[in-house]
Amino acid sequence: MNYRHAYHAGNAADVVKHALLCRALLAMTRKDKPFLALDSHAGAGLFDLAMDERALRGGEWRGGVGRILEDPAPHPLLDPWLDALDELNLDQPERRFYPGSPWLMARLTRPGDRVMACELHPEEVPLLEETLRPFARARAYHMDGYDALSAFLPPTSRRGLILVDPPFERRDEYERMVKGLKAGLKRFASGVWLLWRPIKAGGADAGFLEALQEVSAPVLDLRLDFAPREAPGLTGTGMTVVNPPYGFPEEAATLLEWLTPRLAVEGFRGRWSGEWIRPES
Repeated sequence: MNYRHAYHAGNAADVVKHALLCRALLAMTRKDKPFLALDSHAGAGLFDLAMDERALRGGEWRGGVGRILEDPAPHPLLDPWLDALDELNLDQPERRFYPGSPWLMARLTRPGDRVMACELHPEEVPLLEETLRPFARARAYHMDGYDALSAFLPPTSRRGLILVDPPFERRDEYERMVKGLKAGLKRFASGVWLLWRPIKAGGADAGFLEALQEVSAPVLDLRLDFAPREAPGLTGTGMTVVNPPYGFPEEAATLLEWLTPRLAVEGFRGRWSGEWIRPES
C-alpha cells in the first residue's frame, strides 16, 4: 500500500503501456455494440509533471513522454494518445498534465460504453474520483482490483477490455495475476485482457509467461527493452494481450518498432519482441 504512481508517471514504461492501450480501445470502438473498459489498478488517473514533487523528484517522464514530445514527426498511431495530451493541456504553455489509464479509457470510450476504475490505496481514491468526474460513463471504485475481476465480469454487453496493471509490491503478484485472469476468463471468455508487467534483471516473469501457456485463448506477449537486461532497476516493459482485437497485433508491432530507438537509454539500441504464447486459431 506504499506505491504511488506519481513518481513514475510518463516514464518509458507508461508510454508503451498507454500507447498500446489507446490502440486496443480504438479497436474496440470499431464495432457499434457498447463495451466495458475495466481498470483493475487505476491509481490517481491524472498527474501534474510540473508541480507534483514526486514527479519532479524522479524526473522519469523525461526519458518517456518527454522524448516523444521532442520528436519532430511522431508516428500516426500515437495520434489518439497525443491528442489526449493536447486536450489536457489546452491552456498550458507546455504539456504539464499527463493522463493515466483510467482517464484514457474515459476519453476514448463512447457515451454508450462504461468505464469502471478500481483502486485500493485510500489516498488515491479521492484523486481518481476527481479525475473521472467530467465523464458520466466512468466511475471509481475503492476496492481490490482482483476482486473486481469477479464482481464486474461478465459485463451485460458481453464485450469488454480489462487492463490489469498492479504495482508489483507483492512477491506473489504474478501468481495473483494469473489466478485472476483464469478466473476472469471462466466468467468472460471473450474479453480482451491487457496484462502489464515490469521487466527487471533476473527474469522474474519467466514463470508468468509459462503459466499463460495453459490459457485456452489466444495470447500475444509484447515486450520492449529500453535498457540492458543486466542494468539495475526497470529495464523494460511487457504487455501480454489475451484475445487481441482485430488489427491490434499489427499496430502493436509497428508502434513498438518505432518507439524502441526513441525510448532506449543512451548507448543502448533497445529491442522489442512480439510473440504468440498461444496463437490465434
